[in-house]
Amino acid sequence: SSLECYHFKGPVDQALEKQEAKECEINHHHCKSSLLTITGMLKGKVLVKGCAKKSDEYCNKTHTLSEKDIQTIETIMCCEGDLCNKDLVPVSDAESQKWGVECLACNGPPPACGGDDLPSMQCDSAENQCIQVSITTALNQATDPGAENGLECYSRSSPDSASSMKCRGEMTQCVDLIGDSNDNVVMSGCATETFCQGLYPRFKIPGWSRTVCCAKSLCNHGNNTAHHI
Repeated sequence: SSLECYHFKGPVDQALEKQEAKECEINHHHCKSSLLTITGMLKGKVLVKGCAKKSDEYCNKTHTLSEKDIQTIETIMCCEGDLCNKDLVPVSDAESQKWGVECLACNGPPPACGGDDLPSMQCDSAENQCIQVSITTALNQATDPGAENGLECYSRSSPDSASSMKCRGEMTQCVDLIGDSNDNVVMSGCATETFCQGLYPRFKIPGWSRTVCCAKSLCNHGNNTAHHI
């Protein structure tokens, strides 16, 4: 019989309530839980559960991507056995998970990653070394977000975690990334006109189907909006 895994896509705190058990395809031999953390212009976390193929190249790894004002970190954990990913959430909680070494974490230009107050992250048990990688791209010409411009926007990644943030530079719009319904806000924050016009590189954010922007402070989260993409 086929492997069964829990499937889910949404906020971490809703996983146990809304995850569903489904059969996997024949060539999928592992269950997975993937946590996508977005920081920068947008902030939020999205948990994705499902089936996975061979684990060696895909599982128990962390992938990072930094492009202009958005940084994403995707941590993927896998397990073997039917429905084994029920409580599997890749978060750095030393009390509930067995981790390896702790490393300083930074994804950005050298000046920003050279201080003494960098955040740290726990590696999984199979990772026992910290690494430093330097990559030069055309994007390194646009790393300064600018000064605060007076606009303030709501920022949250689930209905239970609302906050606000001050926008900077050319970020003159408040933005909501909307899911499959108007009240399903995947995440939100500040944005540029370019992002709101759909000219920004599209990040792979699970559940994001369209973008809603507005130009007044704290106008997002279902209030009066101007742009729909």
